[in-house]
Order: sequence, then C-alpha cells, then structure tokens
Amino acid sequence: MVFADIGTSIYYVPGILYKTVNVLSGFFVFLTMVVFILLAFKYVEVTYRF
Repeated sequence: MVFADIGTSIYYVPGILYKTVNVLSGFFVFLTMVVFILLAFKYVEVTYRF
C-alpha cells in the first residue's frame, strides 16, 4: 500500500506505516532519511569531481 509514498510527506507517511509495521514506523522514516542523506553526499561528490 505504501510503495511510492515513502518519503513524500513527513506528515502522512508515518501514519500509513503505523498501520502496517506498528512501532517500527519511526525507524522506517529514519532509514529513509539516512538513505536520502547518503544519496545527497553522492551527488556532492559527483558534482565536485565534475
């Protein structure tokens, strides 16, 4: 049910996740944030090298 909605809004995604994974919803939002930060660092490195 969540699929492409992950990370699109910090306001409703935790509520959708809570129905599915209960107390782990915060962890999944945190994990998405970590992946986003790592992706941002990758873009910074590629931009620096270019």
